[in-house]
Amino acid sequence: MKKMFMFCTLITLLSCCKNEQKPEEKILGKWELIEHRVAIDPDGRSTEFLLNGKIREYDNIGGYSEGYTYRIDHEFLYKNPINKEGDTWIFKYLFYDNKLKLEIVGGTVNVPDCADCGIYILKRFE
Repeated sequence: MKKMFMFCTLITLLSCCKNEQKPEEKILGKWELIEHRVAIDPDGRSTEFLLNGKIREYDNIGGYSEGYTYRIDHEFLYKNPINKEGDTWIFKYLFYDNKLKLEIVGGTVNVPDCADCGIYILKRFE
């Protein structure tokens, strides 16, 4: 009986682990910028993380550009401009409540020196 209980517990734990989505899967799709703590007006701007590692950024009048690539690991999101080899922004990220919080923590470009300047909040498009 004890072995059966331990077997059921193990199966339950393994099934819970399988359901956890990887960050490279979670980030895919279109996200609307809903908050930025500096000068950017988020009205209508959005970002789409594509399966091919590119970022498509939409403006508030329907246009878009694909000027960046990205990669993501278990801790950081790395954003690179396509036309400037070597430049990188490094963001710490958090997925929560259908939202994505990105905070600039480093890279080869200038990092804002005020506490909340490099924080972006995005909401997943439904």
